[in-house]
Amino acid sequence: MNHFTYEQATQVLQSHDMEYGLADDLLETLLLRGYLYEVGDKLRITD
Repeated sequence: MNHFTYEQATQVLQSHDMEYGLADDLLETLLLRGYLYEVGDKLRITD
């Protein structure tokens, strides 16, 4: 899976017992640090 939505990413994190707010904060941190980037309305992992 090359691209995924914020909802899919949040669901994956929540499936590992992470609270919604914490999952959202983690996604934001990964974006800010360059581990993820946005392509349209989806996310992609940096190579």
